[in-house]
Amino acid sequence: MQPDLKTPFRLLGQAATYTPSAGSAVSCKAMPVGGGETFTVGRVTFTADRPLFHVRRSEVTPAVGGVLTVDGTAHPVQAVEAVEGDARGLLWQVVPAWGALYDWTTPGSGGGSPHDPPDPSLTYTAAATSAGSGTLTVLSSGWTTGWARDGDSLTVDGDTYEITGDVQLSLIGMSYGFASVPITPALSASLAGGETVTYTPAGASNTRSVRAAIADYEASEIMAGIQTGDRRLIVRADDINPAPSTSDLVEIDGSDWSVVSVETIHQGADVVAWVCQVRV
Repeated sequence: MQPDLKTPFRLLGQAATYTPSAGSAVSCKAMPVGGGETFTVGRVTFTADRPLFHVRRSEVTPAVGGVLTVDGTAHPVQAVEAVEGDARGLLWQVVPAWGALYDWTTPGSGGGSPHDPPDPSLTYTAAATSAGSGTLTVLSSGWTTGWARDGDSLTVDGDTYEITGDVQLSLIGMSYGFASVPITPALSASLAGGETVTYTPAGASNTRSVRAAIADYEASEIMAGIQTGDRRLIVRADDINPAPSTSDLVEIDGSDWSVVSVETIHQGADVVAWVCQVRV
């Protein structure tokens, strides 16, 4: 028999209005189920407000970006979840406070240090290299924030080569440059050194705002690839596209953190979230 939720919602629910990011507002009832959440840091304990609301699926279909107004207070919808134990799928749980927004960059070749392509105002030249080599060292006339990225290309002595791995700028002797950049095909002819190299980026990077919850690792977890200072970001599947990868960068408190591992959380065949280990 289908449970009747009208009575408890009529008695305990509060008058609410859900306003989607596009479309008309919908009147509904919202059941407050959240409250204070207690945190303990050392010997200090404090409680922060964490509102949660249940709404009936028959009345409203909330989505991230909408606003649930309950008794005159507007709550931006930051996550929508199923309700644990709701076997018949009668309710949605609306989460007004989930994680924070971070600038998340997937590299192409451009769009923000260190994903900017090498500075085009500088001059790039080849180091002496033998024919048949699968790498090429490129010297720069100055310092640049850019990287040589997998998929970018180098043109030297009339031939174009694709870069097959990421290389960061480093000090080579008395000059800056990109050491042993892997290329394909192999170098067609020997280079005496000093030949002009033209760098062509494969495309722009993708920087977007991603909502994620951040957490530190416990001391007992610092092992097997997890280092002191590493953090983890939990990202809901609906909150990021494309999926995170270990080439990504996340800006946290003004610093770029590299994604060093990605764990996928599944429910059956569906991806529901990713846990990203990040390192500054």
